[in-house]
Amino acid sequence: MALIAEKESPDLIRFINETFEPQEEALRKHGLSFDHNGQNYTVTVVIEDSMKDMKVRMVESGLGGTQCLMCHTQQTDWKDIKKIEEENFFAITRTAEKTMQLYEEMMEKKGAITRRKNDYEVRGGLTTEPLSASDHHYITLTHQYINGTSWFLHIFYHIVANLLLWTVRAEDSHAKPKRAKQTVLKHIEELTKNRVFWKTSKIKVFENGF
Repeated sequence: MALIAEKESPDLIRFINETFEPQEEALRKHGLSFDHNGQNYTVTVVIEDSMKDMKVRMVESGLGGTQCLMCHTQQTDWKDIKKIEEENFFAITRTAEKTMQLYEEMMEKKGAITRRKNDYEVRGGLTTEPLSASDHHYITLTHQYINGTSWFLHIFYHIVANLLLWTVRAEDSHAKPKRAKQTVLKHIEELTKNRVFWKTSKIKVFENGF
């Protein structure tokens, strides 16, 4: 595991990957063998680099213009009920291997990718050279948990305020959800004995070990 306290620059990420990925690939391919009390053991090694945040993954994949790192759908699809109900419409279809092949096909002078208007279907959000051979088929747990919890609470506030259809733009519509928010948070505290702390509308920490 490498913990790098630095800006997510392409040069830094390239350096880290060129250092660690060959070692990881060797472990995946050959595993580990050792002797213990006269017995030989062979261990298969599975490595999942699943704790990289979104900024690192965007730089690593070269997909700086994509809307999803796991498939080729777009945001308009995510709100289409028919597509949501369609089996396997949102299946994982992107792989690092396919992205690298696309880069080789679209690469022009000096390794650049030329962006053209309305070329998302062809380019798939590819903007730069991929820097990793790893697939990005995961969502960082901490970020997903916090974001998911925030959105569920956001929905609860509107249900309590009896606002079942809303646009989060108009200032005059904020009063009821704000009052409902205090009601919901107080209810959570009474039931769980845990108080939710907020800063700029995002969950930061829970009392009593959460």
